Amino acid sequence: MRRSSALCAVALSLGFYTVPPPSLAAPDNSVESVVVSESSSGVSVIIESAEPLNYFPTENVSPPSIDINFRENVVSSLPPLDEVNKNILENIRYGYAPDSSASRIKFIRLELSQKADYDISQKDWILTISIKPYAPKHVPTVEMPQSRVMEYGSADEFEVASVALPPNPKIKDFVHVGLTNNKGLEIAELEYKLSQKKHFEAKRNFFPAVSGKYSDTDGTTQTNPSDELTKADFRKKEYGLELGQPIYQSGRIYYFEKQSKVEVDIARLQVDKLTLEATFDIVKALLNFLQHQETLKIRRAFLRDTKRILESTKRKMEIGLASD
Repeated sequence: MRRSSALCAVALSLGFYTVPPPSLAAPDNSVESVVVSESSSGVSVIIESAEPLNYFPTENVSPPSIDINFRENVVSSLPPLDEVNKNILENIRYGYAPDSSASRIKFIRLELSQKADYDISQKDWILTISIKPYAPKHVPTVEMPQSRVMEYGSADEFEVASVALPPNPKIKDFVHVGLTNNKGLEIAELEYKLSQKKHFEAKRNFFPAVSGKYSDTDGTTQTNPSDELTKADFRKKEYGLELGQPIYQSGRIYYFEKQSKVEVDIARLQVDKLTLEATFDIVKALLNFLQHQETLKIRRAFLRDTKRILESTKRKMEIGLASD
């Protein structure tokens, strides 16, 4: 019985504290001022409120506009700003709640003359919307090669011909130029050609060897040096054809051919290895370059945003919306 009484007391106490009395309800936030400032890069709208605003932005395409929607009750007695006409900002409108008083607003609409890029920042009770004309962002496209081993320069020439990039190079153009101008790859290709010739020479030992012989001799013989009658002139001609076929040499010819064939395979794999390594290094260097280029663009954008924030803070200090 005591346990039931305790549970009832806890439930009553929780029910009492979960329903706050009307006198403790949070008051409405209010928009106290809306200031428009223009710069060379665009326009800034500065909204000052009693408390930090709970908002979310939406962008309308046709007609172009930016809505600052409020997730809380916001009131304002400020009139709309018609015909602002500063840079691309034309008008500032208020969206009033249909079932409430005329001073309660649901959103603030910034009507623009064209599509724009915008950035919103809030510090304490000051909300700043920076607007500038839309600038399309360039996204680099990278086309990967279809095959692993790219085309390289011919090894029939002993000097590497320098190849330049085309006007609008793609990744396969970078790879082609890098491989064509790679001296180490051409040396490996020459070694591959040499190993093929050695293999052909090793295979020739299996075929018959044919050699011919021809001789033509003119002279004089004399059997008795003191008797001229024994002297006689002669002419000797010899013809010959020699045919040789290796039959068995303890496997020397056979294994020499096998060794030369392995050397051809090793030289070919060396060319493929160097080609893959060079292709990887070229693609890696290119992607690192593109990454650093995008990082530089982002840092420059951060620098521009920082300068814009400094200019906005300076203008706020000039009109009295911010202090030291």
